[in-house]
Amino acid sequence: MSSKEVYLIEFLPGIWISNTKIFSEKFLKQKKINEIIDCNKSMNFFEGSENYIESIKNEIKKSNHVKLHKYLVDITQHIHQNIINGNSMLIYDQHSIKKAPVLLISYLMRYGHLTPAQTIQSYQSKSKLPLQLSQDYQYALKIFYSKINIK
Repeated sequence: MSSKEVYLIEFLPGIWISNTKIFSEKFLKQKKINEIIDCNKSMNFFEGSENYIESIKNEIKKSNHVKLHKYLVDITQHIHQNIINGNSMLIYDQHSIKKAPVLLISYLMRYGHLTPAQTIQSYQSKSKLPLQLSQDYQYALKIFYSKINIK
């Protein structure tokens, strides 16, 4: 997909993913989209740690895994509450290949009661784009899944 193509898909009823956040008011009103989650602003947990020496980078990443887990707990609950209230949401991710999928996969694990493998397979069945989760995001999803499945 070229950088100029607009990617827009409704992955679940009321949950859209796009690589643009510029839509007409008519479209947003018609689809009942009352909120846009900007992954580029809210999910920059690991990007800044790459330029540090290894020991510092590892400490930053440990801290960021904790922050990401808390964010995923909060944002999946927020998404679910909006869906229950009949509101739709647009998840904006410039490339739509790692951050937005992490949100959807987390949401499906938590509220769809699916395993990580099932959620990834479900995501890939709907997406035309390849899933490109870094090791950090994969690890964060494993932590998230283990913590939401504590009985």
